[in-house]
Amino acid sequence: MRAVLLEGKKIVRALELKTPNTKQKFINNLKRSEGLAFNRKIPVGIGVAGIIKNTTVVLSPNIPYLKNFDFKKKLPLSTKIRVDNDARCFARGEANFGAGKKFKKAFAVTIGTGVGRACVQDGAVKNIKKFEYPETWENEYQKIRAKHDDAALAIFLGRKLFALIKSYQPDALILGGGALAKKRFFVLLKQELKRLSFSKSILRAHFKKNAGAIGAALAWQS
Repeated sequence: MRAVLLEGKKIVRALELKTPNTKQKFINNLKRSEGLAFNRKIPVGIGVAGIIKNTTVVLSPNIPYLKNFDFKKKLPLSTKIRVDNDARCFARGEANFGAGKKFKKAFAVTIGTGVGRACVQDGAVKNIKKFEYPETWENEYQKIRAKHDDAALAIFLGRKLFALIKSYQPDALILGGGALAKKRFFVLLKQELKRLSFSKSILRAHFKKNAGAIGAALAWQS
C-alpha cells in the first residue's frame, strides 16, 4: 500500500505500508494514511487491482477480502474520493508526468502478483473494462513467476504481451510493477519483444513504485 501527497507535479510526502492479510488490518492501514492527506480534506484518488464501480471495489482477484468494499464508507464523509483500477492509475501517472509523456499513444503494463494493462491516448486513460479482469493466462504466469526463472518468464510474457498489444498500435510500451525491480528481467523481456518484431519504444516506469499512487491522485485532474 503506497500513498503520496501530490502538489502539482511534486510529491510532498509519501508512505508505504505492507498489504495486510485481513480486511480489518487493511482498514487500519487506511486510517493510518489519513495523517498523510485525508485529514486535510483534499480530494483523494485510490487505485486498486480489480473491478471498480464508482467508489467500490467489486472484486479484487489478489485481495479477496476487498469484495464489494466501498472506500467512501471507510473514509470521512467530507473527503472527496475517486477510485480507479490500479493499472489505469499507473498509466495515467506515467503518461502525464513520466516515461510516456512524449508519446501520443502508449500501452502500460504492471507486472507483479498479477498483470495490469491500460491504454493511454493524448494523456487520457481509456476505460477498457475487460482490463479490470485477469487475462486467461494469468494463473500460468503466476506459476512460472513462482519458479524465479527470469528467462522463462520473459519468454512467456513477451509472447503474451505482444499478442495483447499489437491491435492497439501504441507508440510506446511502458513497463512497471514489482517484477521490474530486477533490471535483468526488463532487459530479457525487452529482448523477447524485439525478437517478436515489436519495433516501438519499450520503457521502464519513471516513477517506479509510486507511479500508481501518483496516477490515482491525478484522477482528479482528468
